[in-house]
Amino acid sequence: MNPKITAEVKFYGKKMLVLSALTLTIAPLVAVGNQRGMTARADSTGSGSQNNGLKVKVDDKGLQDAVTQAKAAGVNVTQKATKNTVATSGQSSQAQKDIVSDYSSQVTALNKAATTQKAATEKYNTEEAQYKKDLAAWEAYMKEPDITNNTEWTKSQLTKFLDGKQANVTYISGNTAKNAKMSFDQGNVTTANTSDLKFFNDHTGEGDDAGESKLKSASDDNYLLFKMTPGAHWRYNNAAYDNATNQNVDVEYTVKSFKQYSSSHDGKDKPSDFPPYAIIMKTTLGLDVPKPVQQYTIVRKTYVHGTNKLLKMTTLDGKGDLDAHQFYQLDNKADSVLIGSKVKDEGSQKYQGPDEALSNSDLSTQVWTRLDNTDTTTWTWGVNNDWYGSNYVADYYADGNINFAVNLKPKPVEPTKPKAQTASYQLTDLMVTPSNHKDVTAGDNQGKDTASINGKTVDKGDTLTYPLTNSDLPANRTDDIKSYVLTDKVQKELTVNQAETVKANTNNWDVKVDGQTVTYTAKADLLKAMNAGKSKAYAVPEAKLVTTVNADNVTVKNNFTTKINDVTTDSNTPSNPVEKLSPSLVAKRVEDAQGKLATTSDNVNILTGKDVYFDIFNQYDNNSHTDDLTDTDQLPKDAKVDTSKIKVMMSDGKADVFKMTADKLTGLSYTKDVTSDVTIAYKDGKLTVTPKAGKEAEFKNQQTKVRFAASLPKAKADSQLTKKDSDYVWHNKVAKGDQTSNNVDYNAEKDPDLITKKVETKDGKLADTVANANIINAKTVPFNIFNQYNNLGETQYMTDTDQLPKDAKVDLKAVKVYLADTTTTDTNSSSKADDQSSTATSASSSTKTDDQSTSKTSKIDAKTMTKEKLATLTYTKDVTADFTVKFENGKLTVTPKADKIVEYAGKQTKTRFVASLPTDKADSELTKQGQTYTWNNQASNGKDKTSTVKYHTDKPATPAKPTTPAPKPTVTKVVKMAQTGHHQTWFDRLVAWFK
Repeated sequence: MNPKITAEVKFYGKKMLVLSALTLTIAPLVAVGNQRGMTARADSTGSGSQNNGLKVKVDDKGLQDAVTQAKAAGVNVTQKATKNTVATSGQSSQAQKDIVSDYSSQVTALNKAATTQKAATEKYNTEEAQYKKDLAAWEAYMKEPDITNNTEWTKSQLTKFLDGKQANVTYISGNTAKNAKMSFDQGNVTTANTSDLKFFNDHTGEGDDAGESKLKSASDDNYLLFKMTPGAHWRYNNAAYDNATNQNVDVEYTVKSFKQYSSSHDGKDKPSDFPPYAIIMKTTLGLDVPKPVQQYTIVRKTYVHGTNKLLKMTTLDGKGDLDAHQFYQLDNKADSVLIGSKVKDEGSQKYQGPDEALSNSDLSTQVWTRLDNTDTTTWTWGVNNDWYGSNYVADYYADGNINFAVNLKPKPVEPTKPKAQTASYQLTDLMVTPSNHKDVTAGDNQGKDTASINGKTVDKGDTLTYPLTNSDLPANRTDDIKSYVLTDKVQKELTVNQAETVKANTNNWDVKVDGQTVTYTAKADLLKAMNAGKSKAYAVPEAKLVTTVNADNVTVKNNFTTKINDVTTDSNTPSNPVEKLSPSLVAKRVEDAQGKLATTSDNVNILTGKDVYFDIFNQYDNNSHTDDLTDTDQLPKDAKVDTSKIKVMMSDGKADVFKMTADKLTGLSYTKDVTSDVTIAYKDGKLTVTPKAGKEAEFKNQQTKVRFAASLPKAKADSQLTKKDSDYVWHNKVAKGDQTSNNVDYNAEKDPDLITKKVETKDGKLADTVANANIINAKTVPFNIFNQYNNLGETQYMTDTDQLPKDAKVDLKAVKVYLADTTTTDTNSSSKADDQSSTATSASSSTKTDDQSTSKTSKIDAKTMTKEKLATLTYTKDVTADFTVKFENGKLTVTPKADKIVEYAGKQTKTRFVASLPTDKADSELTKQGQTYTWNNQASNGKDKTSTVKYHTDKPATPAKPTTPAPKPTVTKVVKMAQTGHHQTWFDRLVAWFK
């Protein structure tokens, strides 16, 4: 059971940090050990035992079973010291998997050793049974083995001589080593020099005295000539094979002493005249020692091949061809002796051969000795007759030169007991180190997924919530959780919100607040839930601490400890600097016509298409978040701003930021261009200016000015500005985070756009309704259209349109456009309204009427202009060339040329034209009432129209055709002039249509 923790705490402090705009999120904590400064330690218990985590049992039954089976199979199994593994809580599951995997590998190794051991044991048992059979047969044979020999002794004598040691006796004879060829080592012997060789060859006899052959050299592959000297030694490597130890043997010979004859028989040559030459045989264990050497003593030693380690052996020495006064005396005590029938035993192990020289094949001159357990053998060989001396005489000796073999059967080799397989195993004690983590979030009702503000600056009065999280209790834990306590020692700069903290933890933790120390103790139900299923991991519920920052110019930070039974864990330490905040200010100003800054500027016509300059002034506080550094100015959607011309300037930084006001901001000196340090964006009327990433800190506690220009197309005035009377109002603020600037109003005034149409009567006056102005019958009537264009300068408001009858005739060359004078004359008169209109022509403007009594001049005021006043203005400047005049299908249009539109915005003009209508079009294009035809129409300029102008004319009756042509009478007509005080001028041409 894991009750859900709920928290509903009230908001404290002057503000709550708004983090909704941040993209940072934090996942639920997964503790991974001693990270972020977290540590776990063991507290001493009453018994003095210590640990550094919660003990976790990993199942080792399979491993123990494998150990038992391996030992039963004969495997030498040892247990290594138990390994201690400490894992963090986040590593617990993997650590257990690793241990299980390790145990599995050990089981595999133990099973393999057991299988190998069983197979070896079974093979040995089979071989051992066979060996016992073979050994019994061999022992029976070896009691009386077959013997092959070249002696005079019987098999029975030889068997007795060997005394059951047949299998171990070694017959010293060269080249008997196994799988190796005998080689010669000269030792310390000095090869005879050239003069020695010559002397030896000079004294080698021929004929009956011959005993030696002349030598070609002092040494070759078969022999070596040297002077016998006591201590001279040489060696034969791989000379023999020892049956007892089954190894090759090196044999070394040393000259112990020698004796020369003292005198010669015939007195010719003395023994001292002859050097004691001897010849060593390199390929056999032989020595050729000619006279005058009478006798010599040799020491023979046996070594383990390739070493100087003496090897005790049971040796059989066969000394043969003991004749011609030769004798052999053994210094060692022989263990057994056989003497040939012609050999005399003189005692003291001295054996004398017969005086005569017998055949080499004579078997009666042999002496055999058996020496047991001997590595050094010493004997003397000599001749006891006289030397007749003039030449060297042969006297050859060699070990092992008698054919002899005990036909041994190889002793069965006892099978080697299989070497016990070795294996080891190791158990692992797993301790899981708990971990904990302290986070910090802003405001109340903070859940686990609320963004952390660790390390971020907060303000005095802010509410800080600290989620306290602990790692999961590991699966397969062995001990019950008897106590689970969290302790948080809160620093004095944080006030513990006790009620909110208790409420936030009511489901799982008993909370005790003692001054600045807050203790969270797991409730009984929570402990019960922790211990209910120790084989599974348990997610420890989160605890919460709710505090309020009560100081500034400090850093608030602290950690908490978790104590589980006797294991204490220290958490990380989140921190938040608390700074004394400087005011966060933003102000907006507009530059008026004189370049001065104002919050409200009348008649700044943003609609003319010309740029109007604005300034945004900022002071950033000293711990602003990124969103608090962004200036946002929402202009009309279609406003035009050239971002490439925007400049961002920074003040010199000498101002007192804590005493700054919006008005003071505008008076600072901004000298440092920081445009390249900001990102400027403009879309759909929204202007944003933000310090670039990495530059935010440079803008904190600083003042900046953003200067930009904006304009709005005139066509967007009605839809995007607020229209009030004839003015358009633009009203907005700049936003920076949760701060806004002052309101800024921009009144873009629109002058009235007016149009009126007048017809000239016969006497030249202007009127709205004229009777009997006979426009038909090809007569012409003059008309006047008076305009005041508004100051927007839009084409749609600058085009005069007069829709005449379709077939009306207008002479475009006679159309004239006049511009009003910059002053107007106000007249006082008692005449009727029709008479109040001024004369429309330049001729009539030069003379006052009788009704005009007084006048005064004043500057034209477009704002107060009316339609009636338009007709009273004086129009003297011919500007026809600045306009485009068209007449198609009865529609007359008059428009300023493209490059003149701005020039005529807000100006007054008069368009005068003359129109007529063919007589035959009267019925179809005029309205007929009896004999009267009426022509009603209006002129327009964009959305504005004139009043309806009516022109009445009577259509004369058509006379009957005469039967005979009558002469055309001369018509004379007198026309009275209007009472204007001047003569008719162009009007006489106008009335020609009365004829």
